[in-house]
Order: sequence, then C-alpha cells, then structure tokens
Amino acid sequence: MAADTSTAGTPPMLRLDGIEAWYGSIQALKGISLEVYEGEIVSLIGSNGAGKTTTMKTIHGLMKPKAGSMEFLGRDATKLRTEELVKLGMAQSPEGRRVFPRMTVLENLLVAMHKPLMKASGFSVLGILGFPSYARAERAGIDKARAWLERIDLIARADDEAG
Repeated sequence: MAADTSTAGTPPMLRLDGIEAWYGSIQALKGISLEVYEGEIVSLIGSNGAGKTTTMKTIHGLMKPKAGSMEFLGRDATKLRTEELVKLGMAQSPEGRRVFPRMTVLENLLVAMHKPLMKASGFSVLGILGFPSYARAERAGIDKARAWLERIDLIARADDEAG
C-alpha cells in the first residue's frame, strides 16, 4: 500500500502567487505561482534563461518581486529580507559545484571566511607562524561556523566530508 501523500487541509509551507520580477526593463518572471507542502521535494526545471535562478533569488529575498505575493509558514514573506527568512527556517542547498569535497562541512564554511582571516594575519603568512590576531580570528570563525550549523540543525555533520 502506497503512503498517503495527501495535503488536504494542510496549508503549504511555501506559496508563490503571481510573482513577477524584472532586471531593469526585462521581465524575468511572469506570474509564477506554486505551492510546496511539508515533505515534498520540488525541482525547477527549464532551459537557460527560463527563470529558475531568478525564482530562487526571489524566494530567498535576494530579489524583490514587482508584483505578486509570497507566504512562508503562513506568514506574508513578500518583502522579508534574506536574514529574516533564514531566522524563520528557510534555507537553500546550492549545487555541489562550490564545495571542496574532501574537506569537512565545517572546513568548507571556514573557507567562506577567508577575508577576515587574511585581514587578521595582515594579509601575509603570519597566521601560519602563530600571529595572535589570526588565532583569535580563526577561533571566532570556527565558533561562527558552528553556530550556523547549530541554527540549521546540522552541527552533528560538521566533521563529515562535504562531498
């Protein structure tokens, strides 16, 4: 017997209704509507230029729609900033092209923090030599990365290989 996947009576976790987005004078999204229910896996499929990336940018608050509305967990999320959406529990899992597969999840997050670490080392090899400000920045980076993983309930995977 197949599992019941009915969504009758259950509101969607995410609802887009008539979303329109523009890049200057070029309309990229024309009336996008969709609903995503808890437990569903949804794929956006289309050719280059079809609007997949623009749809994801709009869902995650990186682009604001010119028309239409978005609800997340029953709340109007049309004008929420990315940070606010993340605090509500929204996350995106990007394609695996930009991770280092033989490094851990935590190490991959630390790579994203290279700029503050380089600044702390005076943009030199002083970090390797034990420069105190580098050690402090590295510890702060690890703490921040662990906090991110805790926030999205992935702290148990911190030491797993990313690939």
